[in-house]
Amino acid sequence: MYSYILYGDVNKNISFNNWWCYARAYLILVGLSAIYISYLLQSCLRFFRVVLHRWKQLQTFQMIVKLIIGQWVTSFVLLTFTLIWHYIEYLPDTYHCQIAFNNFLGNLLATFIIFSIPTIASVFIYIYIIYYTKQQTNVITTQETRYRAIQRDIVVLRRVIILITSVTILTLPTLILWIYYLVTGFILPLSYNVEWLLLSLSLVFLSVTSTFITPQVRRLIRLNWRRNQRVRPVIMNQTPELT
Repeated sequence: MYSYILYGDVNKNISFNNWWCYARAYLILVGLSAIYISYLLQSCLRFFRVVLHRWKQLQTFQMIVKLIIGQWVTSFVLLTFTLIWHYIEYLPDTYHCQIAFNNFLGNLLATFIIFSIPTIASVFIYIYIIYYTKQQTNVITTQETRYRAIQRDIVVLRRVIILITSVTILTLPTLILWIYYLVTGFILPLSYNVEWLLLSLSLVFLSVTSTFITPQVRRLIRLNWRRNQRVRPVIMNQTPELT
């Protein structure tokens, strides 16, 4: 999206007001929603493993596939209101389509659906997991099991902090600019440029953060790195010299 803004700044007479502009803005919102719902799915899977560990059917590969499909279907369905109610509009000054800052209801609904619901639900799930693990710790008799429970609490807390920090950083640019508009009633000239530039950088940061909070991905990267560090012997075919 930011590339369209830069291209429009160079070519002032160009216009991207077509169906693909609106579809692209809608798909970006769907992608953002899917990112936040993916964090909610991670918290749900942890909830299944820790609290509902006896329900093995909730931890199968088929269940994970169903949750991922449901994640995308939910994102597409919940955000159709942006197209039906024409909340997504073309901004000629920035050469792209999105929900404008002065559309209070559209921004409020989009923020609530994309960010608030998945984040709040994830936080409550993690809080309950911590509460559950502490309750289990109270009935533990062996020191080894107690130590494992405490370590699990620490891991959960660390992931909660990383999760909340990541999703907050991702929404800070838009949130700050939107609050500034609500307070002053004035849209800064480069508000949309700054919004999409910082959002692009935040997505890169979020991708890196997701790598570190996902043990399977981190383990895979470490394994590949170790393989690349191995020294492979070079076998040279030597032919005997003829005398």
